[in-house]
Amino acid sequence: MKKVIFIFLVALIPSFAFANVPITLNVETPSGTLYKDTLTVASCSVTDDIATTSVSAKCALEQAGLAPQWSNFGGDDWFLTAAGGATQDFENNLYWGWWSNLSYGQNALNKHELVPNESLLIALGVLPLRIDQPSTVVIGATTTVTVEEFGFDSNFNSIWSPSARTTVTVNGAVYETDEAGVFDIVATSTDPLALTATKSNFVSSTLVLTPTDAPAPPPAPAPVSTGGGSGDGGIVHQSLNVPAALAYLSSVQQDDGSFGSMLLSDWTALAFSAADPGSAKGKLRDYLLTATPSFGSTTDYERHALALLALGINPYSGTPVDVITPIVRSFDGAQIGDPSLDTDDIFALFPLLRAGYRASDDIIQKTAAFIVSRQDANGSWDGSTDVTAAAIQALSDAGALQGASDALIRAEAYLRAKQSADGGFGNSFTTSWVLQAIAVLHAQTSSFVSAGYTPHDYLAGLQQADGGLEPTSASLQTRVWATAYAVPAALGKTWSSLLVSFPRPETGSGIGTGNGVPTAAVLELSEDIIASTTPLLSLATSTLAQATSTVLADTSVLQPVESSITARAVVQPLPAKQEVRKAIETRVVTLDNILAASSRTAAVANAPGRTFFSRFWDSVVTFFSALL
Repeated sequence: MKKVIFIFLVALIPSFAFANVPITLNVETPSGTLYKDTLTVASCSVTDDIATTSVSAKCALEQAGLAPQWSNFGGDDWFLTAAGGATQDFENNLYWGWWSNLSYGQNALNKHELVPNESLLIALGVLPLRIDQPSTVVIGATTTVTVEEFGFDSNFNSIWSPSARTTVTVNGAVYETDEAGVFDIVATSTDPLALTATKSNFVSSTLVLTPTDAPAPPPAPAPVSTGGGSGDGGIVHQSLNVPAALAYLSSVQQDDGSFGSMLLSDWTALAFSAADPGSAKGKLRDYLLTATPSFGSTTDYERHALALLALGINPYSGTPVDVITPIVRSFDGAQIGDPSLDTDDIFALFPLLRAGYRASDDIIQKTAAFIVSRQDANGSWDGSTDVTAAAIQALSDAGALQGASDALIRAEAYLRAKQSADGGFGNSFTTSWVLQAIAVLHAQTSSFVSAGYTPHDYLAGLQQADGGLEPTSASLQTRVWATAYAVPAALGKTWSSLLVSFPRPETGSGIGTGNGVPTAAVLELSEDIIASTTPLLSLATSTLAQATSTVLADTSVLQPVESSITARAVVQPLPAKQEVRKAIETRVVTLDNILAASSRTAAVANAPGRTFFSRFWDSVVTFFSALL
């Protein structure tokens, strides 16, 4: 009898053990947080059949008071459609997703059974961030922290990749991750470090680190010779096996020639320019020739321009998108893009100086001066080793500039102070950029030695048996990115050295859309010139009238607009300088829009009959340019 009772009690243990499950529930939408708290979840019905119950994620939403709504497409899978008044909208890319302890959930919420102390995230239209836990945080030592973001590759596989330019607060102090998703902090006491990572369209992530006063374990690299010499107390120096790295990149190239994301494809283009992998380079070039990327920032245009120039593609007209003009248009007379950022200025110089702009041009000189002005007292830019390394490359390209030499000296001293005992600079991404900066500075890599190890030793030590960098447990995206960075770095090739030069389109001032059509950018005249343009406008408009009559003979598509503009300009002269600017800008922008609006207009723009108009426009712009 006792045996029977014992068996009966054992059979009941599982159901009683998970009758009430404590979890942390977080429900997020683009508008904010719907719920974020601990919750003890009781069992509820799995479906409409109340006889079948479990402690599921469905129960958590219902018991949190969010009045969830569900859809059922047959079977017993229930899919969330609304909660807390927030409803999915597939047309606007608003759909529900969920993560258990930041592992992506791929089944229905009513099928996910909760476990004690689980962290359940349910989100509509936003994706999570995560902060990697460093192995140790030692007081007085530099700790590198990595932030990653969740997403999907081109095959809709879920991935975690480095989260660039993400804001991280550490006990109130504000940091920003670099392109590799990392930033450095230094603990000054045993007080806990509370980290919060935030980025637009992502769910913030928090982490608390506890520093220790124990010394960090000494580095113990095990170099394996790949052809380098020996020295430094018997250390056998090594260097990256570049052919193996190229073979790895080629092995993960997708069928369309890309590497999943445009970011990875762009950086791999630079690697393939540094060392030709064979057919993989041609496949990537073919992909970039027809790709139409989505650009979210000025640096997106700049990076893509680097990729195109590296593969010998005209960045103005070689692809469906002109990537140089948007960079130029973001110049405000003193700097490029966001005035609070340095990276958009740094990375603008590389493509512009290979796209027809000279070091003496105003946009180059002023942007370079802005970069110099942003250097911190410690010699860095933004307190970041990799941004500092990039700035060194950019300023070296910009030519003679007051203060640049001193800035480079201070920057080099900063880099030397940041080198770790393993020869590297915290991670493979930053180490690669530093190696390129060392090449720019014409310094011997052997002079950048720490505890006997060089940056090349560090990079080579991260190369795996398959040729790629970073541990094989890391995401594919991380490994491709790190390997693409490392190839030109290992060869001592700078970004500028990899780029093919192209001239500016002939649009008078040289700023154009890539098809010869003038843009509003050419009309950035100084206020002093505009103040004296009233008599000049009479001359220009009368000439314009003659030119228009000639052009209209063959380009009827422009007649209504040109006739209207000519009439306004000739019959009703505009005396005020603001009106002068408005009339000229209106005419150019209108023509720009018309010429880009249809295939018929595009044909007109390239027809022989337009040659006179092009010459006329060049002469008008040249006339005003001569006054500047």
